Amino acid sequence: MTSELTYRASADSFVIWVSVLVSLLILGIGVGALRVAFVATSSGLRVTGWVVLVACLSFLAAAYLYSPRGFRLSDTSVTVVRPGRDVEIPVTSVESVDPIRISLMGATRTFGNGGLFGVYGRYRNAELGPFTMYGSRLGDAVLLKTKRGSVVVTPDDGEAFTEEVRARLADAG
Repeated sequence: MTSELTYRASADSFVIWVSVLVSLLILGIGVGALRVAFVATSSGLRVTGWVVLVACLSFLAAAYLYSPRGFRLSDTSVTVVRPGRDVEIPVTSVESVDPIRISLMGATRTFGNGGLFGVYGRYRNAELGPFTMYGSRLGDAVLLKTKRGSVVVTPDDGEAFTEEVRARLADAG
């Protein structure tokens, strides 16, 4: 039995800048809404101010809770570690694993996040077709082709991650 390994997922400058700028924008909207809630003379405007503030904070919290922070590899699964609920991909469902370079140029985001605390969700591009991405950056990545579709992950040490997944696939098969 092989031990459990953890791989970090560091953010690149694109994700850092998008996160800072979008967070400041949303917090600015929230502060403006809070000011409206405190100075408004009508109860409707006060309620609207509070609702907008809660919506802004909820949006930021949700984006953070779904963002990948690392990857854990056990004998039975590849786990996407997130502040919220983790995602498990059974090793038995993985058909192949390959290092790739990922870019969102030419990709269509069907449901996901393109930079706020990470790059994750459902995408489609000409090369991969539909895929799910759990990333903290663009560039070097690992493609897991599973029975349910393609999954792109971005561990910091993609080469070691790829080799370890391949070894576990060989052990499972």
